[in-house]
Amino acid sequence: MQSFAQYRSQSITRFGRVEAWRTLTGLLTVAGVYILITGLAIFGIGIIFSFVDPASLEGLLQGELNKATLIAFLGCFAGAHIGVWIAAHALHQCRYAAFWGVEPRFQTRRFLVAAGLVFLVIGSLIGLSALIAPPTRQLEIPIWLTLLLPTLLVLLIQTSAEELLFRGYLQPLLATRFTSPLIWWVIPAILFGALHWQPSNFGPNAWLVVVAASIMGLITGDVTARTGNISAAFGLHFANNAIGLLVVATPGDLSALSLFIDSIDPADTAAMRTGLLANIGFILTAYALWLLWLRRRTRLLSSERPTI
Repeated sequence: MQSFAQYRSQSITRFGRVEAWRTLTGLLTVAGVYILITGLAIFGIGIIFSFVDPASLEGLLQGELNKATLIAFLGCFAGAHIGVWIAAHALHQCRYAAFWGVEPRFQTRRFLVAAGLVFLVIGSLIGLSALIAPPTRQLEIPIWLTLLLPTLLVLLIQTSAEELLFRGYLQPLLATRFTSPLIWWVIPAILFGALHWQPSNFGPNAWLVVVAASIMGLITGDVTARTGNISAAFGLHFANNAIGLLVVATPGDLSALSLFIDSIDPADTAAMRTGLLANIGFILTAYALWLLWLRRRTRLLSSERPTI
């Protein structure tokens, strides 16, 4: 486990060119590639639906995401990976892998531990809450299992893309220019939260969704700084999204692939607010357990080092 100062020091020596205009251009590149891929996906899906089922095309144009379009939407986050790869080579004179961390690779153990803690905490509490307010079954198990593998694959793409962009790309590049964590740690988290602003779906609770996402951004940013790699943050993010999209989803545009639908109606402001606050509590609990695991592991590794 390392300090913020160590993380910043490592960030300064990790990339070839870090001028502010390069970072801004890199962000615009990522956005442009993502928009291009999303536009192509929408165009392609529109053509397919117009031949297969014109009625579905009408629903799509009205903003109703069915299973195929939701999977495609999540898969479009591959554009962030492509954009960061372009920025790495064209702007920062480094490898794409450098934005994964000081150790430029995916770390399976850290990913699995972080994801496992989230699945354990949130899964257990969802199970207990289901005894009080059982969720509604949406999909038959054979259909859900058929969709499970492609959905997990695109969720891996989506969550890794967001962590790569905000914690792998933006956070360390800001750290090379600013000493204060209030800038390089907090700003990416706030930007990440702001992108979750959806008043049309969450009404008066839209601000709380932004707060929840910003807290998740702060947690994953801290996890990245402590480990020097985005793999653990990726695991936390992936498990949280997998539960919310695949197991028990809130009714809305992103619920098409979930086995169950939450009994909470998004129009019920008070109940929705309670659910969002509970989710914040769940993820903070998983984060606290991860910190305990990391400290214990750090102590064990220190005790195993030979003394001279």
